Amino acid sequence: MSNDAGLQGKLAFDHNLPMSACNYPNGSTLREDWMKGWTQARNARPQAMDVTPASRPAEADG
Repeated sequence: MSNDAGLQGKLAFDHNLPMSACNYPNGSTLREDWMKGWTQARNARPQAMDVTPASRPAEADG
């Protein structure tokens, strides 16, 4: 396991762990770094993964 909290956050996102999986204490710099890493990984994902029913174009009735 990495000693870098930011890298741990990125790995957590890559392994489908939610943000709430962070066990570092609230207000700590380690928690902040972990959250930044998780968010960076989320923002780096391909946008095609973000297809939800609300974001799909309406199909034409024909």
